[in-house]
Amino acid sequence: VPLAFELLAGRVPFVGTNTPALMYAHVHTPPPPLRTFRPDLPRSLEEVVTRLLRERNAMFACAESITGGGVAERMSRAPGSSSIFVGGVVTYSADAKERVLGVSRQTLDGPGVVSEACALEMAAGARRLFGADVAVSLTGAAGPEPHGGAEPGTVWIGLDADGVRHGLGYVSEGEREQ
Repeated sequence: VPLAFELLAGRVPFVGTNTPALMYAHVHTPPPPLRTFRPDLPRSLEEVVTRLLRERNAMFACAESITGGGVAERMSRAPGSSSIFVGGVVTYSADAKERVLGVSRQTLDGPGVVSEACALEMAAGARRLFGADVAVSLTGAAGPEPHGGAEPGTVWIGLDADGVRHGLGYVSEGEREQ
């Protein structure tokens, strides 16, 4: 475990199969410090989000496509989330994105449903629909075939809040369930 920790932390150069260097690092590297368990600190992302939004008296909403309601489900499990989570919507089809969230036909016909523009419009639509202060959205191509011109594993996340609009895209490898 200490060797893996050191490799992940970037403190041990991993060059091919440099076994002597790796063995030296493993033997001469102290284990990482133990962490103290504090039950007053959040232990999951949804608990952290809930705590931060409660501190700011802000309301949260989400719009999902690729995750099929997974974000809403996780947020609703977090202790105290009922004070900040107003709702979520799953808009799997392009028509639903347009009718429910107000994603423009120009975006759907242009960059498409798997794009930064679509994710941003979905987040703005969720924020408007639920009257939330902060909204996130997720859209993408789960596979196994490409979707909307995007390769399987392509995901776009949108964030809409007062004065902040941000999109983040990435490609995830692995199976659809992951």
